[in-house]
Amino acid sequence: MAKRLMFSAILAAVASAAPGQTTRPARPAVALDRPVRLAFAGVTIAMPKGFDFQTSSNSTMVIRAVKTEKDKPVMAVTLSAWPAAPKTTLATFIRAVQPKTLALKKFKIVKTIPLKVAGLPAEAWMVSYTYEGVDTTAMRVYFLRDLKRSELKIGYALIVEANPKRGAETLAVLRAVLKTFELSPLVRPKDERIVLAPEPIVSRKHLYSIRPPMWWKIGVTQDRSTIHLTQMDYVVGNTRMPYVGLFVQSETASAKDSVTRAKDKFVRILKSKGVPCESLLEGPARMGGLDGYEFYVRHKVAGQDGKKIQAVFAQRTVCANGRSYMLLALCETDQADPAAAVINALASGFKLLGAATAPAAAPATGPATAPTTRPAKVPERL
Repeated sequence: MAKRLMFSAILAAVASAAPGQTTRPARPAVALDRPVRLAFAGVTIAMPKGFDFQTSSNSTMVIRAVKTEKDKPVMAVTLSAWPAAPKTTLATFIRAVQPKTLALKKFKIVKTIPLKVAGLPAEAWMVSYTYEGVDTTAMRVYFLRDLKRSELKIGYALIVEANPKRGAETLAVLRAVLKTFELSPLVRPKDERIVLAPEPIVSRKHLYSIRPPMWWKIGVTQDRSTIHLTQMDYVVGNTRMPYVGLFVQSETASAKDSVTRAKDKFVRILKSKGVPCESLLEGPARMGGLDGYEFYVRHKVAGQDGKKIQAVFAQRTVCANGRSYMLLALCETDQADPAAAVINALASGFKLLGAATAPAAAPATGPATAPTTRPAKVPERL
C-alpha cells in the first residue's frame, strides 16, 4: 500500500509540472548540465550533472545518460523516438513501444496519468519491473508530434529508471529534465554538419583510434575490426542514413590497388543486380597522416517504402602495419561533395597508433581494448 501511495504522489506531482504551472519541489533542485540540441530528433534537452552519456547501436535511442556508483549503474535517463504512421494515436503508439525483451520480468503498470509536454498531449506511467535480476522503478512519459516536413509523426518516450535505493529520486529528476524539454523543427542528418565526439574509439590490436560523430548510433565488433556509425532520419521514416563504416583487414598491397579492387567488386555487384551506377571521382586522398586512395560511385538504393533514391557510395583507404583501413560512407545525394564532406569529417578523427610500417608488415596481434569513453563501458540498461 505504501508503495502504491508513493507512486500516486509522484504521478500527481508530474501532472502538476506541466508547462505554465509551478510546483514547489519536495527535494532540492536537480543540477543539470547545459541543454543539448538534438536537431535530428527535433528536441533540446538537458541531462542531470554527474550522469555519463552512453552510446548505443539502438536506432531509436536519441540520448541516454547513466549515473554510476562503484562502477554499477544506479539511475538512467533515456529519450527514445520512433517514426509513426500519420493515423497513429497516442494510445496505439504507447502499446507499440512497450518493451518485449525476455530479460525484463514482473513488468507492472502501477498508475497512468495524462499531462502535457511542450504543449503536446502526453501520458505518464509509473512502472516497476525486474531487469536481469535488478528491481527497477521507472517513470515513462509518452507523447506524439506531427512533422511539418513529412506526412509522418514522431513518437517520444522519456524514461527515468532507478534501482530500489534511488527510486525515490526519479520524480525530481523527471521534473527537472521535463522543464528543459523543447521542440524544434527536425533537421535531416544529411543536412547537419558533423561534429565529432571528443573521446575516440580505440583498438590497440589494430593500432587505430577514431572519433565518432556526436549522438550517432555506434556498433562495434568485439575485436574492433569493424565499426558501424549511422543516424536515424525521422523526416523520411525508418531510415538510417548517412551510414559510415570502418573496416580493418589484412593487406599487403598499396592503398590504390586495394581501392581499385574494392571499386571493381562493388561495381560488379551493382551491375549483376541490374543497378545502374556511375563513377564520380577517384584519386589520391589522405587519412591518419598517410597517403591513401578513394573512389565515389553514384547509384540508386531502396529508400522509405521501397522507393528508389539517389545515393553515393564512397571509400577511402590507407594501408599500414600489414592492414588496410577502409572508411566507407553511403549518403543520400547525387553529388560527390556531400559524401566527401562525411568522409573528410570522419577521416579528420582517425589516427594510427604508433609508427606506421610498410604495407608488407605482418599484422600485429593482441587483445583489443574497449573504447576510452566512459559511457561505452556502461551496461546497456540498468
